[in-house]
Amino acid sequence: MQTRHISTNRTFVVTLMPTLALFLLLLMPLSSLALNQDETPKAVTDPQAAETPVYNAPLKDAEIRRREGGINSVNRGTMRGTMRGTMRGTMRGTMRGTMRGTMRGTMRGTMRGTMRGTMRGTMRGTMRGTMRGTMRGTMRNSPHQEADHLSQHETAQNHLAQPTVIPSFMAPLASEPTGLTTKRQPVLFWYISGPWPDKIQFTINEPRAMEPVFETYIDGPRQEGMMMINLADYDINLKPDVEYEWFIAIVSDPEERSADFLGSATIKYIKPSGKITERLQNKSASESYYNYAAEGYWYDAIEDVSHKIKANPADTALRSHRSALLKQVNLPKAAAYDLKDI
Repeated sequence: MQTRHISTNRTFVVTLMPTLALFLLLLMPLSSLALNQDETPKAVTDPQAAETPVYNAPLKDAEIRRREGGINSVNRGTMRGTMRGTMRGTMRGTMRGTMRGTMRGTMRGTMRGTMRGTMRGTMRGTMRGTMRGTMRGTMRNSPHQEADHLSQHETAQNHLAQPTVIPSFMAPLASEPTGLTTKRQPVLFWYISGPWPDKIQFTINEPRAMEPVFETYIDGPRQEGMMMINLADYDINLKPDVEYEWFIAIVSDPEERSADFLGSATIKYIKPSGKITERLQNKSASESYYNYAAEGYWYDAIEDVSHKIKANPADTALRSHRSALLKQVNLPKAAAYDLKDI
């Protein structure tokens, strides 16, 4: 009886072992998955990334108002030359052909004269305009092109003289849509890719005004870098809620201002609300540009961090923060300049 009981137990164990093995095989992936989930490290926020200031634009998808000098300059010269040449050639050819054709015979002359004049004028105007526009655009914007000579007018006005090398890029440190400021007399910053030994024209315009609010010539920089214009130095006060447009321009030809190498942007002085003022005042001075950027005051943010960089030029964190702000408003070349020495 005891022998039969032991045999029965052995039979039961042998029968149960495959089932237990299968159960263990099924259980192992689940336990492994749970273990992996427990061992997965939690996402760690980069302290440097957490400290990066973020510009919160006051209006999303607003109209782009900023312009940079040096982008597609040759193409602009070609297009201008082509359009002008085509229009002039077409008009002259049409008028000449029409007059000659009318005199020879209304039907025959008009048809032949118009067709020939239009075709000849269009072809000649297009070719001449394209060649002139391409040559002018290339010469004005090529960093290796030397000016052939100075006109008598340029010689008489030394502050408008054409130098040997023109910087390849120039742009305001501004947001693409209209940027805001809390100040009547903000400081405007701009970037230029190389030296300019002559004068640069600075202008501020007010909407619907017949004359500029202010216009002057400032010294060109001796090297690549970030430049500033303090409106307080010229006793300029912005009116509240008025959108101003400001320009920096290298005037290569006073008789042809469409060829100016320029950058421009828009700015609006907005008095901050009581809540915003309180938030700004309750923060430490070291956090000012963070708070200006978060509240949507671009010009104040870039002014504050730029002043801090000037006071602490060896502080790489400040440069990386300004570079981050510039990348957020699509100014990669200016942003790259700040990272050169980091």
